[in-house]
Amino acid sequence: MVYLLFLIFLCHLLNVIDSFIPEGRVGHSAALVGNMIYFFGGRLTNFEFSNEVFLLDLSQPFDTFAPPWVDLSYSASVPFLSFDATTSVIDDNIYLIGGYMFDLIIKEEIFASSVYTFNINSMQWTPIAIKGIMPQRRGLMNSVSDQAGKIYAFGGYDYPNNQNNSTKVFNDMIILDTTDSIWSYGTKTNSPLPRYYYTATILSDGVIVYIGGYEVVGCELCFQIVDIYQIILYDTKTDSWTKMEAGGVENIDPRYSHTAVLDSNNTIIVYGGKNSVNQNSSPSLIVLNVYVQPYEWIIPSTNGNYTPPPLADHSAFIVEDYMILTLGNLTISDENTSEIPNTNVYLLDLRAFMWVNSFNSSNSSSTITTSVQISETTSPDSNYSSNANYHLNSFDGYEQITTLK
Repeated sequence: MVYLLFLIFLCHLLNVIDSFIPEGRVGHSAALVGNMIYFFGGRLTNFEFSNEVFLLDLSQPFDTFAPPWVDLSYSASVPFLSFDATTSVIDDNIYLIGGYMFDLIIKEEIFASSVYTFNINSMQWTPIAIKGIMPQRRGLMNSVSDQAGKIYAFGGYDYPNNQNNSTKVFNDMIILDTTDSIWSYGTKTNSPLPRYYYTATILSDGVIVYIGGYEVVGCELCFQIVDIYQIILYDTKTDSWTKMEAGGVENIDPRYSHTAVLDSNNTIIVYGGKNSVNQNSSPSLIVLNVYVQPYEWIIPSTNGNYTPPPLADHSAFIVEDYMILTLGNLTISDENTSEIPNTNVYLLDLRAFMWVNSFNSSNSSSTITTSVQISETTSPDSNYSSNANYHLNSFDGYEQITTLK
């Protein structure tokens, strides 16, 4: 950690932070450790894959017109070109799992370890030897971790390659026990259809909530976008699957390539994504109330002068009182338009549900989390309101406006 702090100080001294702006990308991986968001690899706008490592420094206030980016690539780059991997954080290590790995020189795919760790103190990459049956190659999955040091990754998508000419979508629950370095697999009883491009969010009771994405229905390549109201739940404590039909606001678009983060009130905030014809899903910002049974969708009212455009393939985190969005692509209504990369940072102040342009950190030691798993934070309660007829529910010390489906 001392080395990392020295490197960030040196970057400030050399004015690197003010000049470095990461190139737009999709298929990157990201993880939040303390007050730093780390980013790895991805596919750039020229369709080249990347092994870059950089971070967004949240240890100080900043304005979104000049985000404090820090480039770590010259000393800590990924040892291969990385695309569509997933990450989870265990202590001081970021686990980079799966995805597609390409040789730095010949740019051809390599089949190395399926798991590497990046230590934030030494800034070194290490391939991990893991006992048990190694999962098949795949990407487009999301992982979460629990307090016991276990990482859970469901499903995923396997592209054709020089060793396998067929496409495959999975529906197995991969479990990596980082304490004993061993693979295991969850039950397939009542498991959902093969799925990818979804979000996974673990609640404080150990239940993982799966939202959206694409699933395989019928034939091997019969893909169908998942109904946003069809929620899949996996209980990590009982190794069991259940399905739930959410209520709340009607006519919310299905989506994939979206993000989902858990706030301190144990509600899930979803942003962005694309629908079945690759147009932006509407509305971009929705909230899933998991305090009621069944869960309920809410469309929150927001204000502010810095509303982001519809995004997809982006990253989202909650840090203190803010949801932070960055990278990915802008999604627009014309499905034939080329990708428009996003390099901006957007901030949603959760205290007032206002889009703002300034991040004001009140605590330099945030909890550890990943892009799809947000641990409990210390942010104040948030008030949500819908745009339709409503009734009031009161829970956890605050009122929330919801609608019934």
